[in-house]
Amino acid sequence: MGSIDSVPAAFELTVVDGRARLSFNIAPAGSFLSSSGAAWADVQHLELQAPRGERAPVLPDDTPWFQTRRLSFVSAIIAARISQLQSALHACPLAEAGIHETRLWMDPVGVHMGGRIAVGNSEAPFTIRVTAEPRGDRDRRVRIDFADVRLFAPLSIPGPLCGAAVARALTAALTKPGAMLAGPSVHVLDAAVDLDPLESTLIAALVSKGWRLPNLEPAWLQSVIQANSEIRLRFEGEDSPTQSLGDVEPGARTAGLPSLDGESVPESLAAADKCLFAGDLSAAERAYRQVLAEDPRDRSARTRLLTLRAAAGGADAPHLAEALLSDFPTYVPAVLLAATVAMSSGNTDRATDLFEKVAALTDECGEIEDAKLARAAAAAARSPASQPGPTERASDGAKEISETAAPDASGQVLGLVTGSITNKTAAVYAQQEDPDLRAAALGDLLQGFERLTPERQHDAYASFGRVAESTGDLEHAEEAYWRATSIAADATRRADDLVAHARVLLSRGNLAVAVRELEEAATSNPRHVESRRALAQIALERRDFKTAANRMEEVARLLPADEIASLLDTRQHLADIYFALADWGAAKHHIELVLAHDPGRLPMLERLTVLQEQLGLHAAAVDSYDKIARLSASPRRRAEALFRQGDILREHLDDEPRAFEAYLRSSDLDPTLAPTALRLIAGYFGRGQFDEVAAVADDLLRGGALPAMEPPLRLRLAVAVTLARGDAVRGATVAELSRAPWNAAAASAVLAEAAAHLSNSPPSALDPAAILLEIWRTTPNGG
Repeated sequence: MGSIDSVPAAFELTVVDGRARLSFNIAPAGSFLSSSGAAWADVQHLELQAPRGERAPVLPDDTPWFQTRRLSFVSAIIAARISQLQSALHACPLAEAGIHETRLWMDPVGVHMGGRIAVGNSEAPFTIRVTAEPRGDRDRRVRIDFADVRLFAPLSIPGPLCGAAVARALTAALTKPGAMLAGPSVHVLDAAVDLDPLESTLIAALVSKGWRLPNLEPAWLQSVIQANSEIRLRFEGEDSPTQSLGDVEPGARTAGLPSLDGESVPESLAAADKCLFAGDLSAAERAYRQVLAEDPRDRSARTRLLTLRAAAGGADAPHLAEALLSDFPTYVPAVLLAATVAMSSGNTDRATDLFEKVAALTDECGEIEDAKLARAAAAAARSPASQPGPTERASDGAKEISETAAPDASGQVLGLVTGSITNKTAAVYAQQEDPDLRAAALGDLLQGFERLTPERQHDAYASFGRVAESTGDLEHAEEAYWRATSIAADATRRADDLVAHARVLLSRGNLAVAVRELEEAATSNPRHVESRRALAQIALERRDFKTAANRMEEVARLLPADEIASLLDTRQHLADIYFALADWGAAKHHIELVLAHDPGRLPMLERLTVLQEQLGLHAAAVDSYDKIARLSASPRRRAEALFRQGDILREHLDDEPRAFEAYLRSSDLDPTLAPTALRLIAGYFGRGQFDEVAAVADDLLRGGALPAMEPPLRLRLAVAVTLARGDAVRGATVAELSRAPWNAAAASAVLAEAAAHLSNSPPSALDPAAILLEIWRTTPNGG
């Protein structure tokens, strides 16, 4: 299904204690919530309830009643199958962070993630025991921990930091504009991701369909259950559900510590792990050693310390590995670390035996994927070609790379092809800590390039320029690119070299020469894109928008039609430039071209709304703001879009009902947004719905936004709270918080407006408000 009209078939309406309850339970494929939920999960059960005092209709066919009321949360079950999570994982651009071939699976010990991770010039297969736990009592967030990492080859960073890299890469992907989990519902902490799955799935399932988001404040994550390749998250609210969710073991209430081999790391290591995940490896090592001074047999601390020493290539790593292995011969992390240490040390026989032992141990407990990787590592250890020698010292780096440039007996230069020289130079930069020694060694290398043939000289200079630029050695990068420009044989390569040289010149503040070189590149090669793009950027920084537009139009014309992403980015830049020039026609042209290929591109949608309002296309602007409200990553931005949509409906299209509905949805997403609160208070007060004004006041108080309200608005709030609850003290508290200056005329007007709505009530109905106003009037300082 999926249409609003189909909702009554998906939800069951009951009346409990005089209040309406809506219940949804997993229905056939394609049901309203299952088909509309986040791509990574389905809502299997959802129970909502009308607020207290809400009159419950009898099985209404008036579906908008369900949509337009802010219902309370009672209970929910969200389920994610491994296949769904795998599809969502594939959509994340983790390769940009050096993480490849990622996959998920579930075995007897839980959910695993695997793949390959590249750090510097090394790459290692890895697996992670992924743990998912409730954050704590009465908290609806879940923490997904990636700290329990197993590496099946030596790597220059400790395994837990690989988990942190995975967590950061996933968080970056999930929080990019347009992502379903984006915004404050997801954030990273150390090697873990904290997220609010209930909010993200219900935003996808309800808000995007035009429903109001339920009040999720009473919701809490009761448990996380893993079974049959499915993860089920069970939530409950303050009110009991109408039907049992089944026998559930409460989840952990103190989640937050990282794990190792499926076990939570002891709290004694919390401070040390904080240092580790902060990147202060020296402090982490000292902290682990301090723990071991108190308890020399602490298995977790010894494993963490060995992980650090092995990644650093410490001379004591083999001894630490054998000692740990002797005390815990069947502990998989110990055996695996000893295997990678043996491989780093060149002890291939020992590495082979230990990897095979890992395979046997993981086979026994059903960890089939780990066993496969261990056997592959054992096979690699047997192959001499795969064996890395002992880690080279940083102090040998300068000598080694200088020797790389020397010709051998046959007059050929060893290793000077573009790829290998890039890797070799990058390795030296990574190993050599002293920047002066590093620059001196590479300066000598430049001289050595002169013995090569012209073509290989060019490739070597260009490659070295890229490496030197990437490490901040701009002086040598400038020299290398300059030498490459003087050797380049064809116009395209010379133009590329000129652009690279100009880029470094700009970084070093030499703007005039950089512009001349970019113009030379553009003139010498009429189809060279990057030189024109760079000139456009310089013009933008100078606020020369006409020149920037001309250059960027050239880029758009020259880009191949199949380079869609680059072409869309270019047209987006053009739209921004034409906005700066107030050329609305040209801006509209480029915006429409971008949105025709990428309808969900938020920056262009936001530009489009401004343009539509500028041109008086108000109905179209309403539709555009609705798209922004559905696609934006930020709840605040979604709320602002809905507020603006409401204003357009009210001011330009004279559609008060739809406008008020937009304000309601805006308030659900961000109750502290002052402009929306103003519209709701005015609307509710004008209808005499003082209880609704009081509810808005509660939201503003909780969000700390009340003191920022304008005095007339705060006056209405205080009066409405008092009239709704018959409690002058409560109203006085609101007034005290508001610190509104006394204004007799404004107070009289507000009281008269309230009296008009109470015309059928006895005069005493206004007494609480009168008492409040008297308290307010006589309070010192007008507060």
